[in-house]
Amino acid sequence: KNAMQAISNNGVLTIRTKGEVEGIMVCVEDNGSGIPSERIGRIFEPYFTTKKKGTGLGLMIVHRIIRDHGGRIMVEPNHPTGTIFRVWLPLFEKQKRLLGAGCP
Repeated sequence: KNAMQAISNNGVLTIRTKGEVEGIMVCVEDNGSGIPSERIGRIFEPYFTTKKKGTGLGLMIVHRIIRDHGGRIMVEPNHPTGTIFRVWLPLFEKQKRLLGAGCP
């Protein structure tokens, strides 16, 4: 939704996927107005928004969900205009060891 809001009527939104040995990479690229470099470091902070009606929670929630699933999200400028978001997610969740479960 953010990317669609950032591009004009003639804008281009590209979504690519790439399978890797241990995970999958999803890239979302647009040719919109881009994110100023001084704001890129803050976009995952709670309540940070540049929109008139935004809450500043959307990207923070996305970041948390991806991190909780063992993944990561990165953002960078898409030269000459726009933004690229890269999301990497593992194919398999690492097994967590339960302490004191009481079962052999």
